[in-house]
Amino acid sequence: MDYVGGKGIKSEYFYQKEFMIGDHGTGTRTFNDRTEILSKYVIKNPDTGWGKRLAEYIASYLEEEGQKEEKERFADIKHIKGFGKKTQQQMNRISRDSKALEDIRRGRLDFGKIRDFKAIMARFFDNTIDQHRVTLAGSAQVDEPVTADIKRLIRLPGSLHGGSGMKVIPLSLEDMEDFKPLQDAVAFSDRPVTLKAIKPFEVQMMDLDIRVEEGVQELPEYAAVYLMCRGVAEYGSY
Repeated sequence: MDYVGGKGIKSEYFYQKEFMIGDHGTGTRTFNDRTEILSKYVIKNPDTGWGKRLAEYIASYLEEEGQKEEKERFADIKHIKGFGKKTQQQMNRISRDSKALEDIRRGRLDFGKIRDFKAIMARFFDNTIDQHRVTLAGSAQVDEPVTADIKRLIRLPGSLHGGSGMKVIPLSLEDMEDFKPLQDAVAFSDRPVTLKAIKPFEVQMMDLDIRVEEGVQELPEYAAVYLMCRGVAEYGSY
């Protein structure tokens, strides 16, 4: 639940430094007779989960900033200590380069040397979480005990609830007042089904008052399924 809700997740979990070999190029640099292998930052798992969302956010952000007037670009990260003239020039270049943007979507973060790279990535990741964290209507958060409990699974729209046989119906807040679950969420037909009631039971479904006594009887399919799911009836007449 913390993962899908973006709680307590640190941006550094999703990127790492890699030497420029293989998929990320190759090269060395020599300075003062000292040679080092060049490195780049890359996003971990850019094709799934938060890694993919982060890569897509950064690429889309740069693309959108590139469409602004130059003096208006990157206003939300200019204050970060390591964001200097060279970094802005590099990001300006990337924002207008479709191949470089595609490289970001594949996980390569070719921003050059940035002194406060972690702070910039933290800002990007915070914005990614704000866009994609799982919430309910408005600012409500996910009901964590229900979501994490395997006996109270979040259900996909159109699936059936195992304790009632009713269909999952997506609702807006405006729909709640007029929603009638024992009518609007009925999934089965009204064809007759024979079942054996284990004990007396009453329910109102499809605007009908349904009363059963112990023993064999015939009910509409939707009512029969409901009673069997509630544990008060068994299928058939045996």
